[in-house]
Amino acid sequence: MGDVQQLSGALCVLSRTGLVEGDLDRMLDLLCDTALAVVPAAGAGVLLLDDQGRLQPVAVRPVESCDEVTWGVPMRAGTELVGRLEMYGGGQTDLPWQTLAVTQALADVAGAIVHQRRVHEAALRRAEQLEYALESRVLIEQAKGVLSVRLSLTPDEAFEHLRRYCRSHGQRLRAVARQVIAGEVPPDALRNGRAQKRSTRKPPQGSTAAAG
Repeated sequence: MGDVQQLSGALCVLSRTGLVEGDLDRMLDLLCDTALAVVPAAGAGVLLLDDQGRLQPVAVRPVESCDEVTWGVPMRAGTELVGRLEMYGGGQTDLPWQTLAVTQALADVAGAIVHQRRVHEAALRRAEQLEYALESRVLIEQAKGVLSVRLSLTPDEAFEHLRRYCRSHGQRLRAVARQVIAGEVPPDALRNGRAQKRSTRKPPQGSTAAAG
């Protein structure tokens, strides 16, 4: 696999597998197989940095009972380190610069794909979090509207009723808001909770005598 056409084909396969098909595990296996076609070694493996900055093995091709690392190249996305491509059990360590350059190119393409997938997944998680927060806000505002109309409260008073009910019943605000909108928690239940609190207060001194 020494010519430009073969290298271009390998890079295209890696890109299509990792980006178009979205199969990151298979793409890393292909990276190992392609590296083994370039470098005389018994096996190859990929290690990726986790959230704590530690290298974790994620792919390995048969090493044939030899686990000694002969050499490796970093997997990068620009200047950011993503992981490492390692070769195992090779007898030759002084490789031609062309072989090193091809292997580094393969590792960097795979590193860029891994980085792009991670950025994409992080953006999806962030979008889901924002959507959840927006839905919660809408539910709470609707519940405040229900309480404001049914109990003749201001929006701030309605929100305080919701918070008090959540604390006393150990429920999340979003869940209680949904129950209020669906009619599963009658607005009077929130008002009664406040009345019960007030009823526990001691009467002012002298009120009994005044009543008599």
